[in-house]
Amino acid sequence: MPLPRCCAPVFCPSCALPMTKKKIADKQWRILSAVPAPPIPSSAKKTSQVKITGTTQVQDTDPPSAAAAAGADSHLGTGFHAKVSIDIRWSRFHILTAEDEAMREKALRLRHDVFLHEILGRSSDTLVDQDDFDDICDHLLILEAASLRPVGTYRFISSSFSQRFYTQTEFDLGNLLNSPGDKLEMGRACIHPEFRNGFTFIALWKGLAGYISRHRVSRLFGCSSINNTDPATIAAIQDYLQRHDYVDDSYGCQPLPTFRLAGLVDAQRQVQSLSLTERVANDGYIEAMIPPLLWAYLEAGAKVVSSPAYDADFACMDFLTVLNTDRLRDDLVRKYKPW
Repeated sequence: MPLPRCCAPVFCPSCALPMTKKKIADKQWRILSAVPAPPIPSSAKKTSQVKITGTTQVQDTDPPSAAAAAGADSHLGTGFHAKVSIDIRWSRFHILTAEDEAMREKALRLRHDVFLHEILGRSSDTLVDQDDFDDICDHLLILEAASLRPVGTYRFISSSFSQRFYTQTEFDLGNLLNSPGDKLEMGRACIHPEFRNGFTFIALWKGLAGYISRHRVSRLFGCSSINNTDPATIAAIQDYLQRHDYVDDSYGCQPLPTFRLAGLVDAQRQVQSLSLTERVANDGYIEAMIPPLLWAYLEAGAKVVSSPAYDADFACMDFLTVLNTDRLRDDLVRKYKPW
């Protein structure tokens, strides 16, 4: 079964074998992020190019209206508006938060196509993926600039506008929400199949960086999924994360009782009974099990702050991560600088 939330394992394009942490860092993130974007057809629109920090930012001299292009057939209502507005034009992409119902529906339809149709093999009558949290959040959209087609989306719920979060349906968040500063929950990240490459991933993170910059967020948090529910494997992954300083227990977060994986506690004891040499011997296998999205968070400085929660709907384990924005690596800040 494919992984939810864009967490499918990464395979080396040359050998089709699972990529280790080093290969992911060296081959996927660095090489793909350096691939130039396909050119925007000259007939699509007039543009001027401005060099910014080594990349090319495409600016419209006569920009089309993203809101108008979203269509007038939205059936979701008329009351939605962005809490924090961002508007970034980078390479072939238009990166922005949905400003109205029609634009939000673009995000919900893309989520439907990925999460429901592609992953679960089913559909809804409305052709949107929507839950009770979609009215209280911001929806980041990555649009192909030439066509305004949605190719990526990210959902943000800010503690400035809500005290309800999706992660609370799976986790007791302990004292996370009482920590200083504004907190931002990230979730429902997905990318259109035709655009699943490092370049679109960078566009998503540029949008996130723009949102953080405008809203002065102090902590990012959310779930990253691993497509494995075997207690022994999950316990080994937890041990790996602990040994490599990717865990922070200070927030006191725990999965809710109904989301705890049966047999995990016993498996954790068995892993701890092994010698360090025996545990380290499995590191290569464990690294290949950790999906790219979780690696990206960890390499940016995030910590896993709880035992994972069992997501029965997707048959996967959700790892809760927290990233203090003041601890972001300088090279990542420069790379994903939105403006």
